Amino acid sequence: MSRRAEYGETRMTLRADGLWHAYVSLGNDPITGERVRPHLTSKTKAGLRDRITQVKRDHEMGKLENGGSIPTEHWLRYWLGIIAANQRASTYARKEWAVVNW
Repeated sequence: MSRRAEYGETRMTLRADGLWHAYVSLGNDPITGERVRPHLTSKTKAGLRDRITQVKRDHEMGKLENGGSIPTEHWLRYWLGIIAANQRASTYARKEWAVVNW
């Protein structure tokens, strides 16, 4: 029976799809406070080990900001300004109200 990985630990597992999977712990996102854990896959265990090393190295050098995700607030502001801006004024006003108040 496999054990659960400790906080900050990376564990590699071979799953039924025939691929090796790992979630790499890179600490917490400074903006959201959530754990940053990119999911990696590889056909071989050695290949996965190499990818884990590369991701950790990139993170230490500052190439990975927060695992590729952005805070919800920033996404919603972008969505309002770019995507929802093409709607009727009353529809946009309702959506803007929801984003600001919720």
